[in-house]
Amino acid sequence: MSLLSFIRSSDQQPKSLAESISLALLQDPHLLNELAESMAQGDRVEKGILMEAVEFATKTTPSLVNSATDLIARYLDDAAPKVRWEAARIIANVAGVFPTKVTSAIPQLLLNTKDIGTVVRWSAAYALAEIAKHNLKVRPELMHHFSHIIKTEQNSGVRNVYVRAVKEINNSMK
Repeated sequence: MSLLSFIRSSDQQPKSLAESISLALLQDPHLLNELAESMAQGDRVEKGILMEAVEFATKTTPSLVNSATDLIARYLDDAAPKVRWEAARIIANVAGVFPTKVTSAIPQLLLNTKDIGTVVRWSAAYALAEIAKHNLKVRPELMHHFSHIIKTEQNSGVRNVYVRAVKEINNSMK
């Protein structure tokens, strides 16, 4: 059964569906090969469930998306906010394992720091912070952006993601 067929035939709530799909992905990583097709054919809700499932799975097994990091990055500018924020969280989850692969996501993540949605901005902050922590090459540029965003971000929760990242990075350099 395909991922979309599973979603469409299930009577589970979206969160439970995402958890079920996450477990299936962890048990059979080949299901990830279906992700591109399912994302192309799914509606906003279905795409959100799929991205949330991948996010859940990458919390414990970031290497799951080794060959799919570029695919995930493409959804950072999706029309659906949930897809954008889940894609950013996946990037954050895998930044420690694939610090150079995720750099292609930086331009879109920086655009998402100006999104009207607080969760999209928070997720972009989380992803950018994780990239800066694990990639020394792009760290100086990101730290420059962080100092600007800290001054302009209105939401304290989002701003604090950057503040904590800057403190952690500065402490690690001592």
